[in-house]
Amino acid sequence: MQAGVLITNGGPHPADKWAEVSADQIVALIDIDDRADSPQATEARRAKRRFREDLIDTLTGHHDDCIGKERGALKTHGVARYDQSEVVDDHHPETLEAACQAVSDAASKYPVLGNHFSEGEAADVVRRILRSHMNHIMHIERGWHRDLGGKVFGEHLPQAQQQIAPGGNGVGQAPQGTA
Repeated sequence: MQAGVLITNGGPHPADKWAEVSADQIVALIDIDDRADSPQATEARRAKRRFREDLIDTLTGHHDDCIGKERGALKTHGVARYDQSEVVDDHHPETLEAACQAVSDAASKYPVLGNHFSEGEAADVVRRILRSHMNHIMHIERGWHRDLGGKVFGEHLPQAQQQIAPGGNGVGQAPQGTA
């Protein structure tokens, strides 16, 4: 099992960072002997690298969907949302299902991976990874909402800063020490 910590100072984690972490944990399920030098092993390693990039591309949209839906729920329900479940299956099951299907679809592009991620234990582990990450997205969005006195993240900034600044950190401001 791979563990890591996402750190952002100034806002919740962006969807592409969540996608990268999800992809890293999913591709870690593919175990290829580093010493193997057969054409099949070489192809499997190549597929694994490409699969990771495909996952980042596709999962960014699914994590962004989860972020957007949670922010929308916070706008609609306000602080009452804090008392509701933080389990993605309870609120956005279609987002989780679509993300799991996207992983299976991405893997199917690589014959060496076959249907490894569409059934059985690997598919169950993928679902657990994505569920955990989406549950954390919901929790973090609620925490920022609470910390910002009931405002959805991004809306607390002046309108001009709500746009992502080139080279910025995704919240409309340059990273500390670079401005």
